Amino acid sequence: MARITVEDCLDKVDNRFELVMVASKRARALATGGKEPLVPAESDKPTVIALREIAEEVITPAEIMNPKEEEPEEKFETVEDILKDKADDDLLSVGETRRIETAKENQRKADVKKAEKKENKLSEAQQSNKKRMDDLENRIEKLENAGKTDIPAQPK
Repeated sequence: MARITVEDCLDKVDNRFELVMVASKRARALATGGKEPLVPAESDKPTVIALREIAEEVITPAEIMNPKEEEPEEKFETVEDILKDKADDDLLSVGETRRIETAKENQRKADVKKAEKKENKLSEAQQSNKKRMDDLENRIEKLENAGKTDIPAQPK
């Protein structure tokens, strides 16, 4: 196991900050099991392996910081796409397709009603709170008015 130093890697990277960012990102990828080491591991820790890869120029900072997005091999289909395909292949009868569409529409309507009920409850609570506030304000006003007339003026 050869000893790797920061100075060995600084020739390949612009500055220490970038080196830390690149090495930590690569080490994290190695540690989580998502990537395989590109140099012999020799029972080293992921951080050391990442620094060795940078020093040996097996991997560049640009590759680590701007990875290419890997496209999935297969595109997963949605339930609606599957149902449409089955309907197109005449595997579902017209009646079954209509039943499914009706069930979806009923679910949408139920969701809308649920949202409206929630809004109404909030509105009712707001109205109730407003009424309570008005009642309290009226009581305070009455008490203030009663207090003004009942208390005799103090002689100076």
